[in-house]
Amino acid sequence: MSKEVVAEEAQSVGRRCRDLLASVLPGPVEIEAGSSHVVVNGTVLRVAWADDGWLPDVRRVLDTMGDRPQIVAARRLSPGARAALTQAGIGWVDETGAAEIAVGTIVVVQPVCQREVVSLLRTLTDLGLLVHDAERGRGSGRRLDDGDRLLDAYATAAAARKRPPSIRVGVSWRDVVEGTTSAGRSWTAAGIVWAATGVVASEVTAPHLTNVNTADVYVAGGSLTDLARAADVAGL
Repeated sequence: MSKEVVAEEAQSVGRRCRDLLASVLPGPVEIEAGSSHVVVNGTVLRVAWADDGWLPDVRRVLDTMGDRPQIVAARRLSPGARAALTQAGIGWVDETGAAEIAVGTIVVVQPVCQREVVSLLRTLTDLGLLVHDAERGRGSGRRLDDGDRLLDAYATAAAARKRPPSIRVGVSWRDVVEGTTSAGRSWTAAGIVWAATGVVASEVTAPHLTNVNTADVYVAGGSLTDLARAADVAGL
């Protein structure tokens, strides 16, 4: 990779961090972008881009940068990544509009779920489950019109939701993580695409649990027959 390309990518990261900060900082501010920093109203802040925002992405940024950034930006920081940054005393912001920054006189706390709450309220209102007495001002607050209707709507939506086929198998593994890894090697060798999720995946990306006794795994396939074959391939 040429020096020119590296420089362009660095400038792109700086501009991306600048735009994200501009979207969450209150009031008019002057922000300039550098390769690994932004200048907010004359204050220089070290910034870094953590790609998709998973915990390994954040760890990679923190491990590879000489001077730790004061703010980490990403597309959508996972709960584990946000917690790790908060614990390390590093501010963060992502493209969902969520942010937690406390650097000098710059303090921003933007709730993670703000946009999701707004969307949820709009959906419930469109379904006629929330009502309000006025469009604006006093009386504009929404309230639940009928709790029984809400439960009925939820039950209907849950029943209509299409769930993928699944099977459950018992194992005698002493270590569930190692057992899942071994099964994964068998699936990979057989050309079966797979991915672990849930507690066992959390233990791999952020070890902290003392007792992992179940594993949730997705394998490619659309029927119980496909799942049974995958289980047989792994000796389950």
